[in-house]
Amino acid sequence: MRKYFSFFLIFIFLIVFSINAYAQTLLLTYDGSVHKYTGNIFTLKINGETVSSEVPPVLLGEYNYIPVRAVFEKLGAKVDWSESKKIMTIKFDFMTILFKMDDKNAQVNNKIMKLKAAPKLVNKKAMAPVYFVSEILKLDLDVNSEKKLITLSYNENTVIPRKLQSVKYTAKDDRDIIEISLDYYKKYNTSKLGNPERIVIDFPNTAAPKTQQKINAGSRLLKSVRYAQFDNKTARVVLDIVGHPRYKFEEKGNKLLVNLYNSDVPDRGGS
Repeated sequence: MRKYFSFFLIFIFLIVFSINAYAQTLLLTYDGSVHKYTGNIFTLKINGETVSSEVPPVLLGEYNYIPVRAVFEKLGAKVDWSESKKIMTIKFDFMTILFKMDDKNAQVNNKIMKLKAAPKLVNKKAMAPVYFVSEILKLDLDVNSEKKLITLSYNENTVIPRKLQSVKYTAKDDRDIIEISLDYYKKYNTSKLGNPERIVIDFPNTAAPKTQQKINAGSRLLKSVRYAQFDNKTARVVLDIVGHPRYKFEEKGNKLLVNLYNSDVPDRGGS
């Protein structure tokens, strides 16, 4: 009985080993031939969100390559592919990038920039070295080989406009809460204006809907919340307040909370 049980354990071990070995093996076609890839198969995250793609990020030679279309579309760009010229064109409002496959010369806003490694077609998908994407867009880059994770993150110097993702209003017994969610923010400017009374919050280098959006609150503290693109580089949120409520800003990750309190409520450290 023990003999059969031992054979069973060995059989299970071989199956598990084979599955794991297969999971780490990838057939990649590039540079005119098929390659058996057994290196790290990375997960890619941008600002904490996983980016899915048909061909995963991989290490080719000395450089980690990431899928061009999946990454740049995630960042808000329009991506076009020319099959005849083997050129990938990436268009932001502020920048145009041209990658030609197997060419170390990239074009950024009509300026030629030299890459350390050329973009490649891998399994018929355009791939580019991640370091270059990080450099031209001024994104933070972290490659964790142990966790098989590549992370791109916004910082204060990132050239891509941030996005105002949503604005929500909640009424509670003791206060009104306005929750402003962005994909990233570090700075914001506030002002309190009169006639009519309102609190204005500006987010620099941030994109918002071009058409004004409005949330009708109708509370004793807040008439409404309005938000839209104020100018080319600024998203503006306006709180149409009633009277002179106290208010407090609270930063939570990529969210900014504005708490409105009745002036009669005891001070909780607000403005």
